[in-house]
Amino acid sequence: MKIKFGVKGLLISIVIICIAAVGGFIIYKNHYGANAEVKKEYGNLSGYVKSIDSDIFRVNKQNITKKDDGFIMAESDEIVEFKCNKNTKIIKKNLYNEGKKVSEQNGNIDDIKVGKIVSVWGDDTQNNVITAETVVVFIIH
Repeated sequence: MKIKFGVKGLLISIVIICIAAVGGFIIYKNHYGANAEVKKEYGNLSGYVKSIDSDIFRVNKQNITKKDDGFIMAESDEIVEFKCNKNTKIIKKNLYNEGKKVSEQNGNIDDIKVGKIVSVWGDDTQNNVITAETVVVFIIH
């Protein structure tokens, strides 16, 4: 049995495929794109940098709860160790006017300082130290 598409059927198929591709790209970009670290909640872990030794930094884990248009951070007793490497992406996120105005820029290892609030993404655990894939350093002005 032969199926005849014709020009109209072919055009409709192309439009449907394009819509699906564009929709998939938008979802991918929002979830994994350049600013995805900031859009995905608050990282694998957020908290205050407790101490730094060479390429390892320790974060006092904070429990984060969404509230209205912001969030509340409550301190825990858990300290988590992270290490940076040449592939670690560091982002400085500047917060102005109680977070109503935000700007981002690329950062570096020197931006991670004791007392700063950070969100860290990483999966690879080795000797109880997580290799940080992305670190967002929050700077409150």
